[in-house]
Amino acid sequence: MLKLLLILSLPLLMLNTSCFAEEDRIITPLDKIESHAAKIEDSLNRTEEQIERLNQSELSVSSFEADQSDKLEEKEEADANYNKLFSYYLGILDSPKSTKAERLNALREIAKVKLRQHRFEDLIQICRRLLYKYPQELSILETIAEADHLCASQYLSEGRYDDAIRKYEVILDLKNVPTEWYAFTKDYIASLYLLKKEPDKALYWYRKIISEHPDLKHWPASAHYSIAQYYLGQNNYRKAEEELQMIIKDHPDSDWAKPALDKLRSFK
Repeated sequence: MLKLLLILSLPLLMLNTSCFAEEDRIITPLDKIESHAAKIEDSLNRTEEQIERLNQSELSVSSFEADQSDKLEEKEEADANYNKLFSYYLGILDSPKSTKAERLNALREIAKVKLRQHRFEDLIQICRRLLYKYPQELSILETIAEADHLCASQYLSEGRYDDAIRKYEVILDLKNVPTEWYAFTKDYIASLYLLKKEPDKALYWYRKIISEHPDLKHWPASAHYSIAQYYLGQNNYRKAEEELQMIIKDHPDSDWAKPALDKLRSFK
């Protein structure tokens, strides 16, 4: 009977002692499970890397084919490839697992796609959606401003001056955009009012640049010069001279100082 008990208890004794047999390195069932799990995880990681490499390869092909189709004016083929790129990067943008850096990089790639397609409003909507998550992110704000500017330029080329002005005014509503963007936008609005033959409104916007951005090197001097050009067109040399003198006095280091000086000398 004792012999039978010893025989029955032997497997249990081996299992228990194997857990502590560090010197003999006996493999327990738990060791086997952990080893198998590690192999599975390693295999999954390699699979994810392979999938990512395949994705990047396909993206490169789609980008190249889209560019070629664009050059050949094959719009449907180009759009099909652009849409592949857009879907991939939109997935990164919307994934809860994506980091901020990954989302911003995805946005840059989406911007390239939408700008090539001239779908500026689509890009603006995507940017504004991401802006809710990162409200102070400068790169998003600049992308919105750039898309708005290109959209306004498209309206300008179509003779839709009022639509272009409204689009530029949207840029002025953006917060935390670099000051240069605001001055640049006001200059465009003033130019559009000149095209609309509304000089009073144009002069108003040029004056806003001078009064609101006096510390900028380029734009206040440019505004003075534009005003002077307008007065010269009206044969009002006195007022034109006043504007040119302001450039020499207040902005001697600007790119407009020499043209202003040359113009003043031509009056004599």
